[in-house]
Amino acid sequence: MEKEVEKNKDSENLKEKAKSLNKTPFLIAVLVVLTGVLLTLSLNIRKSSPTPGSGEIQKDIAHTSLSISDEVRVSTTSGVFETDINIKTNENLVTGAQIELEFDPEVLSNVDIRNGEFFDDPQIIIKEVDEEAGRVTYVLGIKLGQTSVKGEGTVAVVSFSKEGDGQTYINFLPQTLVSAEDFDQSVLKETISAVVSELPQ
Repeated sequence: MEKEVEKNKDSENLKEKAKSLNKTPFLIAVLVVLTGVLLTLSLNIRKSSPTPGSGEIQKDIAHTSLSISDEVRVSTTSGVFETDINIKTNENLVTGAQIELEFDPEVLSNVDIRNGEFFDDPQIIIKEVDEEAGRVTYVLGIKLGQTSVKGEGTVAVVSFSKEGDGQTYINFLPQTLVSAEDFDQSVLKETISAVVSELPQ
């Protein structure tokens, strides 16, 4: 009798093990499906969430424009030609600007850049003029303790000499940026480059 009872117990244990083994593939399949669903949801959430720097976000905060004046004048101090880079901030409280320009080095020479009157005694962070490549990088901003600026004015002045009588250009590059209070993205909405043609005598 005892042997028969033990046999019955062993057979029951084997059945339970078989049942559990039969359930294992099913559980694995369920876990795989759940994992796939969670990954899909995660990817969809990432796609629908706007990323910093996207055009959609910038459209809401970017109200500032930069333009290079077509009106060229003769500098009263150096005798070379000058033109203004003007800023219009509209609603933005501006704290600085990164101005990136390109020009034709075969036409323009003695190129230089300095700050205008828009920022009062700004901090000049970078000033690089590469006459061989025809590139200008000029980064300036308010100093510690100064307040942000809103309105219109001349943010920088470009000076140069010109060869010949034909037209040439001074263009903004895409790396041009404007920083503003309360935002960690550029608030630059548009840039307007200049064609240099007629020069004052």
